[in-house]
Amino acid sequence: FELTTYLMDDLILASLREIALDGHKGCTLSSLWSHLESEYRAQHSELNLDVFLKEAIWKCLKLRTEISFHPSPPPSNTTNKDEIKQIKNLTRGIIQNLSYEQVEAENYVFVAKEKLWKSTLGITEKNLNLQENQVSILEIVGKSRRVGVLQKDLSNQFTSVFHHIKALLHRKLIIKDTVA
Repeated sequence: FELTTYLMDDLILASLREIALDGHKGCTLSSLWSHLESEYRAQHSELNLDVFLKEAIWKCLKLRTEISFHPSPPPSNTTNKDEIKQIKNLTRGIIQNLSYEQVEAENYVFVAKEKLWKSTLGITEKNLNLQENQVSILEIVGKSRRVGVLQKDLSNQFTSVFHHIKALLHRKLIIKDTVA
């Protein structure tokens, strides 16, 4: 099996998409490998995420500006913007010198920046006026990937879920399928 530049670019884009789908809580490398194995391998059965391919993906990801790196869990209780910026810069500086095995062992979390997160969920200029619950539903559906979410499960979390689903369907941000 020969890894072409096209396939590698496709793997990096798939990796960014998988990180974005995990939302604001982020994605560890272990989770990313698992997502790639299940999602990407369905299209490329010959793909083997061995040590060399993981290292190659990692070398590309650590250069991407669409994602940020955080110690696990991301610093959500930090309120001082200078402190947050310092943590991010320090982490970015440290991360550049680490192998993927070290990042995996330290359980670093990758978080998609807002622009990547929104574009992955299909939120564009014309969809900016989505309600907060609609964005939350979109994120839940995105996290479920190909498995999807039952409408009854969403109705346990949101009021007027039918209205929100209808709006997302109308904007073609989700699809609705029957369950057998």
